[in-house]
Amino acid sequence: PQNVAHVGCAGFNKILGPLRPILRAVTFAWLGGLWLFGRPKQQARRRLFFHTLFTIALAVLPEVLRLSTNYSLFAGSPSPPPPSSSLLEVTVDGMGCEACEVAVRSVFEQVSGVVAVEDVDFKTGKVNVRVKTEEWGSIEENELAHALDLEGYDLTSLHTRSNQK
Repeated sequence: PQNVAHVGCAGFNKILGPLRPILRAVTFAWLGGLWLFGRPKQQARRRLFFHTLFTIALAVLPEVLRLSTNYSLFAGSPSPPPPSSSLLEVTVDGMGCEACEVAVRSVFEQVSGVVAVEDVDFKTGKVNVRVKTEEWGSIEENELAHALDLEGYDLTSLHTRSNQK
């Protein structure tokens, strides 16, 4: 396996994900209280400042991770799909967070014949993959399932949504 240490969210996001806004509010309220009422001394203030930055970075990391994979600041306008391509809707079981989305996206991007991974959604388990129609016959569902299995995910279904010719 390429990614032996990958555990993703280990399923924690399925439990804690719905609580994320509440946990963030409590965390920011706590930090605000420390700043407003704690009256830290100069050295403690510097430490609190770095702890606050670290906490904010961790709190928004999932959104930054998702944005960084969907949009690139340096990419030009998206190119149109090749004349002979198909859009596949794949259902993947086992994704629980934004890090899982990135891992699944990289698995599909490494398969030959894949033109683009257009959408990955861990909440629904859906992945939209554009493949070259002439090479689709050479892409085996078993190959995709095996590649996903190596990363700890299961391919549960694969459907052709539309053809672009």
